[in-house]
Amino acid sequence: MNLFAEFILLSSFILVHATEFREKEYVINLSLPPRYRYTRLIRDHADTIREVFENFKKDIPEAMWTMVAGMFKTVAVPMHREYAEELIGISEILNITVEDLYVLNCINEIVAMCTSIVARDKNGKLILARNFDFYYRNLVAKMHVNVIYKRNGRAIARCGNIAGYIGIFTCMKPNTFAISMNTRIMGNVQEFLQKLQEGRPLTTWVLRETVLNARNYEDAVRMLKKRQMVTGSHITLAGVKRNEGTVITFGRDAPDNIREISLLLPVNSRIKNRLKKTQSE
Repeated sequence: MNLFAEFILLSSFILVHATEFREKEYVINLSLPPRYRYTRLIRDHADTIREVFENFKKDIPEAMWTMVAGMFKTVAVPMHREYAEELIGISEILNITVEDLYVLNCINEIVAMCTSIVARDKNGKLILARNFDFYYRNLVAKMHVNVIYKRNGRAIARCGNIAGYIGIFTCMKPNTFAISMNTRIMGNVQEFLQKLQEGRPLTTWVLRETVLNARNYEDAVRMLKKRQMVTGSHITLAGVKRNEGTVITFGRDAPDNIREISLLLPVNSRIKNRLKKTQSE
Protein backbone atom coordinates (compact mmCIF):
# COMPACT_ATOMS: atom_id res chain seq x y z
CA MET A 1 0.00 0.00 0.00
CA ASN A 2 1.34 3.46 -0.85
CA LEU A 3 0.85 6.38 1.48
CA PHE A 4 0.11 9.79 0.04
CA ALA A 5 -0.33 13.22 1.43
CA GLU A 6 -2.05 16.32 0.19
CA PHE A 7 -1.40 19.33 2.38
CA ILE A 8 -3.79 22.29 2.02
CA LEU A 9 -3.43 25.09 4.56
CA LEU A 10 -6.52 25.56 6.74
CA SER A 11 -7.85 22.27 5.41
CA SER A 12 -4.86 19.92 5.38
CA PHE A 13 -5.32 16.24 4.69
CA ILE A 14 -3.00 13.31 5.07
CA LEU A 15 -4.47 10.27 3.42
CA VAL A 16 -3.30 6.78 2.68
CA HIS A 17 -3.00 6.58 -1.20
CA ALA A 18 -1.45 8.90 -3.88
CA THR A 19 -1.62 12.44 -5.15
CA GLU A 20 0.73 15.31 -5.96
CA PHE A 21 1.88 17.95 -3.49
CA ARG A 22 0.55 21.38 -4.40
CA GLU A 23 2.99 23.64 -2.57
CA LYS A 24 6.65 24.03 -3.40
CA GLU A 25 8.82 21.28 -1.98
CA TYR A 26 12.07 21.78 -0.11
CA VAL A 27 14.64 19.17 0.84
CA ILE A 28 16.01 19.31 4.38
CA ASN A 29 19.29 17.45 4.09
CA LEU A 30 20.06 16.05 7.53
CA SER A 31 23.55 15.12 6.34
CA LEU A 32 24.45 18.82 6.20
CA PRO A 33 25.62 20.78 9.25
CA PRO A 34 22.47 22.02 11.07
CA ARG A 35 23.07 25.70 10.33
CA TYR A 36 22.82 25.16 6.56
CA ARG A 37 19.82 22.83 6.27
CA TYR A 38 17.10 25.46 5.82
CA THR A 39 18.94 28.08 3.73
CA ARG A 40 16.91 27.92 0.51
CA LEU A 41 13.56 27.54 2.24
CA ILE A 42 14.13 30.52 4.53
CA ARG A 43 15.47 32.79 1.81
CA ASP A 44 12.33 32.15 -0.25
CA HIS A 45 10.03 33.11 2.65
CA ALA A 46 12.13 35.58 4.66
CA ASP A 47 9.92 38.66 4.22
CA THR A 48 6.74 36.84 5.24
CA ILE A 49 8.39 35.17 8.24
CA ARG A 50 9.61 38.55 9.48
CA GLU A 51 6.12 40.02 9.10
CA VAL A 52 4.51 37.17 11.04
CA PHE A 53 7.23 37.49 13.68
CA GLU A 54 6.50 41.20 14.16
CA ASN A 55 2.76 40.52 14.53
CA PHE A 56 3.26 37.80 17.13
CA LYS A 57 5.74 39.90 19.09
CA LYS A 58 3.10 42.63 19.43
CA ASP A 59 0.43 40.16 20.59
CA ILE A 60 2.37 37.99 23.08
CA PRO A 61 2.81 39.64 26.51
CA GLU A 62 6.29 41.16 26.70
CA ALA A 63 7.12 39.52 30.04
CA MET A 64 6.36 36.03 28.69
CA TRP A 65 8.23 36.71 25.46
CA THR A 66 11.31 37.81 27.41
CA MET A 67 11.21 34.79 29.75
CA VAL A 68 10.94 32.27 26.91
CA ALA A 69 13.60 34.08 24.85
CA GLY A 70 16.01 33.88 27.78
CA MET A 71 15.72 30.09 27.81
CA PHE A 72 17.37 29.69 24.41
CA LYS A 73 20.90 29.95 25.81
CA THR A 74 20.17 28.30 29.16
CA VAL A 75 17.98 25.43 27.88
CA ALA A 76 17.92 24.98 24.09
CA VAL A 77 21.66 25.32 23.49
CA PRO A 78 22.88 22.82 26.12
CA MET A 79 19.95 20.36 25.91
CA HIS A 80 18.86 20.49 22.26
CA ARG A 81 22.08 21.42 20.47
CA GLU A 82 21.13 20.26 16.97
CA TYR A 83 17.89 22.25 16.98
CA ALA A 84 19.66 25.26 18.48
CA GLU A 85 22.17 25.20 15.64
CA GLU A 86 19.38 25.05 13.06
CA LEU A 87 17.71 28.07 14.67
CA ILE A 88 20.99 30.00 14.68
CA GLY A 89 21.39 29.40 10.95
CA ILE A 90 17.82 30.50 10.21
CA SER A 91 18.10 33.62 12.41
CA GLU A 92 21.22 34.73 10.53
CA ILE A 93 19.32 34.65 7.23
CA LEU A 94 16.29 36.45 8.70
CA ASN A 95 18.46 39.00 10.53
CA ILE A 96 16.50 38.57 13.76
CA THR A 97 17.85 37.35 17.07
CA VAL A 98 17.92 33.61 17.56
CA GLU A 99 16.19 34.14 20.92
CA ASP A 100 13.22 35.74 19.15
CA LEU A 101 13.14 32.94 16.58
CA TYR A 102 13.08 30.43 19.44
CA VAL A 103 9.99 32.13 20.88
CA LEU A 104 8.36 32.05 17.43
CA ASN A 105 8.92 28.28 17.37
CA CYS A 106 7.21 28.06 20.78
CA ILE A 107 4.03 29.88 19.66
CA ASN A 108 2.01 26.71 19.09
CA GLU A 109 2.87 25.65 22.68
CA ILE A 110 1.57 28.98 24.01
CA VAL A 111 -1.67 29.28 22.01
CA ALA A 112 -4.08 26.36 21.53
CA MET A 113 -5.15 25.76 17.95
CA CYS A 114 -6.06 23.19 15.27
CA THR A 115 -7.97 19.90 15.13
CA SER A 116 -7.13 16.48 13.67
CA ILE A 117 -9.11 13.30 13.11
CA VAL A 118 -8.30 9.77 12.06
CA ALA A 119 -11.06 7.81 10.34
CA ARG A 120 -11.62 4.66 8.32
CA ASP A 121 -13.78 4.63 5.20
CA LYS A 122 -16.12 1.82 4.14
CA ASN A 123 -13.30 0.20 2.17
CA GLY A 124 -11.01 0.08 5.18
CA LYS A 125 -8.73 2.90 4.07
CA LEU A 126 -7.45 5.17 6.81
CA ILE A 127 -7.66 8.96 6.59
CA LEU A 128 -5.78 11.41 8.79
CA ALA A 129 -7.23 14.90 8.32
CA ARG A 130 -6.57 18.23 9.99
CA ASN A 131 -7.36 21.91 9.83
CA PHE A 132 -4.82 24.63 10.61
CA ASP A 133 -6.29 27.35 12.83
CA PHE A 134 -3.29 29.64 12.88
CA TYR A 135 -3.30 33.38 13.51
CA TYR A 136 -2.67 35.74 10.58
CA ARG A 137 -3.86 33.06 8.21
CA ASN A 138 -3.36 35.10 5.05
CA LEU A 139 0.30 35.57 5.92
CA VAL A 140 0.83 32.06 7.26
CA ALA A 141 -0.72 30.60 4.11
CA LYS A 142 2.22 32.05 2.18
CA MET A 143 4.59 30.28 4.57
CA HIS A 144 3.09 26.84 4.06
CA VAL A 145 5.62 24.47 2.48
CA ASN A 146 6.13 20.80 1.84
CA VAL A 147 9.36 19.47 3.26
CA ILE A 148 11.21 16.27 2.39
CA TYR A 149 13.63 15.13 5.07
CA LYS A 150 16.61 13.27 3.60
CA ARG A 151 19.60 11.55 5.15
CA ASN A 152 22.48 10.12 3.11
CA GLY A 153 20.50 10.80 -0.06
CA ARG A 154 17.47 8.79 1.07
CA ALA A 155 14.06 10.39 1.62
CA ILE A 156 12.81 9.64 5.13
CA ALA A 157 9.58 11.64 5.41
CA ARG A 158 7.41 14.23 3.66
CA CYS A 159 5.81 16.89 5.82
CA GLY A 160 3.47 19.86 5.53
CA ASN A 161 5.09 22.62 7.51
CA ILE A 162 5.41 26.35 8.17
CA ALA A 163 8.54 28.17 7.01
CA GLY A 164 10.61 29.28 9.99
CA TYR A 165 9.62 26.30 12.14
CA ILE A 166 12.05 23.42 12.58
CA GLY A 167 9.58 21.07 14.25
CA ILE A 168 6.83 19.06 12.58
CA PHE A 169 3.09 19.76 12.64
CA THR A 170 1.92 17.23 10.05
CA CYS A 171 3.96 14.52 8.38
CA MET A 172 4.00 11.23 6.51
CA LYS A 173 6.59 8.50 6.57
CA PRO A 174 5.93 6.66 3.27
CA ASN A 175 4.38 3.21 3.62
CA THR A 176 4.70 3.48 7.40
CA PHE A 177 2.49 6.07 9.16
CA ALA A 178 1.18 9.64 9.11
CA ILE A 179 1.08 11.93 12.15
CA SER A 180 -0.22 15.33 13.23
CA MET A 181 -0.02 17.50 16.33
CA ASN A 182 -2.61 19.83 17.86
CA THR A 183 -2.22 21.92 21.00
CA ARG A 184 -4.65 21.59 23.93
CA ILE A 185 -5.61 24.52 26.13
CA MET A 186 -2.33 25.51 27.71
CA GLY A 187 -3.52 26.13 31.25
CA ASN A 188 -1.05 27.41 33.82
CA VAL A 189 1.58 29.66 32.25
CA GLN A 190 4.03 29.19 35.11
CA GLU A 191 3.83 25.42 34.72
CA PHE A 192 4.54 25.73 31.00
CA LEU A 193 7.60 27.89 31.70
CA GLN A 194 8.77 25.46 34.40
CA LYS A 195 8.59 22.47 32.06
CA LEU A 196 10.40 24.43 29.36
CA GLN A 197 13.08 25.36 31.90
CA GLU A 198 13.50 21.69 32.79
CA GLY A 199 14.61 21.08 29.23
CA ARG A 200 11.61 19.31 27.78
CA PRO A 201 11.55 19.55 23.98
CA LEU A 202 8.84 21.40 22.12
CA THR A 203 6.01 19.13 21.02
CA THR A 204 6.78 19.70 17.33
CA TRP A 205 10.35 18.59 18.07
CA VAL A 206 9.01 15.40 19.65
CA LEU A 207 7.04 14.71 16.47
CA ARG A 208 10.12 15.28 14.35
CA GLU A 209 12.16 12.84 16.45
CA THR A 210 9.35 10.29 16.22
CA VAL A 211 8.97 10.58 12.46
CA LEU A 212 12.70 10.39 11.77
CA ASN A 213 13.39 7.48 14.14
CA ALA A 214 10.29 5.26 14.39
CA ARG A 215 10.51 2.15 12.23
CA ASN A 216 6.75 1.62 11.93
CA TYR A 217 3.36 2.68 13.31
CA GLU A 218 3.62 0.53 16.44
CA ASP A 219 7.08 1.87 17.15
CA ALA A 220 5.85 5.47 16.79
CA VAL A 221 2.95 4.92 19.22
CA ARG A 222 5.25 3.19 21.71
CA MET A 223 7.81 6.02 21.54
CA LEU A 224 5.19 8.70 22.04
CA LYS A 225 3.54 7.02 25.03
CA LYS A 226 6.82 7.37 26.94
CA ARG A 227 7.31 11.07 26.27
CA GLN A 228 6.76 13.98 28.62
CA MET A 229 5.59 17.17 26.93
CA VAL A 230 6.18 20.82 27.64
CA THR A 231 2.43 21.41 27.32
CA GLY A 232 -0.76 19.44 26.66
CA SER A 233 -1.36 18.19 23.12
CA HIS A 234 -3.32 15.83 20.92
CA ILE A 235 -1.19 13.63 18.66
CA THR A 236 -3.02 11.73 15.93
CA LEU A 237 -1.54 8.82 13.99
CA ALA A 238 -2.66 6.66 11.08
CA GLY A 239 -0.80 3.59 9.84
CA VAL A 240 -1.19 1.47 6.73
CA LYS A 241 -3.37 -1.28 8.24
CA ARG A 242 -7.10 -0.86 8.80
CA ASN A 243 -6.81 -0.89 12.61
CA GLU A 244 -3.80 1.42 12.84
CA GLY A 245 -5.32 4.68 14.03
CA THR A 246 -4.70 6.38 17.38
CA VAL A 247 -5.32 9.70 19.11
CA ILE A 248 -3.08 10.27 22.14
CA THR A 249 -4.19 13.10 24.42
CA PHE A 250 -1.24 14.33 26.45
CA GLY A 251 -1.01 16.14 29.72
CA ARG A 252 2.43 17.52 30.45
CA ASP A 253 3.70 14.46 32.31
CA ALA A 254 1.94 11.53 30.65
CA PRO A 255 -0.87 10.64 28.26
CA ASP A 256 -4.29 11.47 29.73
CA ASN A 257 -6.18 9.37 27.22
CA ILE A 258 -5.43 7.01 24.31
CA ARG A 259 -8.13 6.09 21.80
CA GLU A 260 -7.50 3.49 19.12
CA ILE A 261 -9.64 3.18 16.03
CA SER A 262 -9.62 -0.61 16.35
CA LEU A 263 -11.41 -0.29 19.71
CA LEU A 264 -14.11 2.10 18.51
CA LEU A 265 -17.50 0.83 17.46
CA PRO A 266 -18.80 1.77 14.00
CA VAL A 267 -21.05 4.84 14.01
CA ASN A 268 -24.18 2.77 13.36
CA SER A 269 -23.42 0.55 16.35
CA ARG A 270 -22.93 3.55 18.62
CA ILE A 271 -26.25 5.01 17.52
CA LYS A 272 -28.06 1.71 18.10
CA ASN A 273 -26.55 1.35 21.56
CA ARG A 274 -27.55 4.91 22.44
CA LEU A 275 -31.14 4.24 21.30
CA LYS A 276 -31.29 1.06 23.37
CA LYS A 277 -30.06 2.95 26.44
CA THR A 278 -32.60 5.73 25.87
CA GLN A 279 -35.44 3.22 25.48
CA SER A 280 -34.47 1.35 28.65
CA GLU A 281 -34.45 4.59 30.61
